[in-house]
Amino acid sequence: IDGFFLNFTNDMRSSLSPMAGKLLSDLEEENSEINLSNISNPLFADTYKALGRMKLLKILQGELIISYAHFTDLKKKVLKGLSIGDEFPFSTVKESLQLSRRILIPLLEELDSEGYFQREGDSRIVLKID
Repeated sequence: IDGFFLNFTNDMRSSLSPMAGKLLSDLEEENSEINLSNISNPLFADTYKALGRMKLLKILQGELIISYAHFTDLKKKVLKGLSIGDEFPFSTVKESLQLSRRILIPLLEELDSEGYFQREGDSRIVLKID
């Protein structure tokens, strides 16, 4: 008999397909980033996009995929030692975090959109800290 399993909990992970669960757990274990344009399997790319819509991972600038834990860790590193009103140039963050521009620019732009910083030229002003 055919049937459906409906998940009425707030835990979206429990309703993931085995493939989606594996993609998500691999991303979390590697604690790294994946560029959507580098994924050759369209099913995997669509699954990552769906996981992003489910708020189970973070998609920065529509292309860079990272886990929420990795995003939170990077956000803490960027905000470490800063106070509201501080101004810091891009080069300072790049040097202190040892991140490539490919990762750092989308990360900072996401933090801008979440209201942590206001961009002024090559610098950013801290607006809030968690």
